[in-house]
Amino acid sequence: MEHSYDLKISDFQVLIAQQGIKGARAEYFPKLVFMMGTEYTKNFRNERESTVMSIGEAYINPYTRYQSVLGLTLSYNIFDFGVRGGNLKIAKEGVSIKELEKKTKISRS
Repeated sequence: MEHSYDLKISDFQVLIAQQGIKGARAEYFPKLVFMMGTEYTKNFRNERESTVMSIGEAYINPYTRYQSVLGLTLSYNIFDFGVRGGNLKIAKEGVSIKELEKKTKISRS
């Protein structure tokens, strides 16, 4: 019974479901994104103002030039309307379901 293929698969499914709990808990922590890159920008208009804009993770400059970009973003979701808690509850229920499936396979053997 300890070498049963179905029971080994059930063990792995329980472990995968437990990793889902860790993933759901990770949503409670702030996200830190570090980005760096080099790019060449070609602009066909002559503009006198030097303004570098950031849109999401993209940086846009008005001149034709090479630029190196270094960015650091820290974000935290303040309003989620219960989504994080719901995802954590679903992940915990998923673990209990996989454990119950494993027990039924053991009882059948």
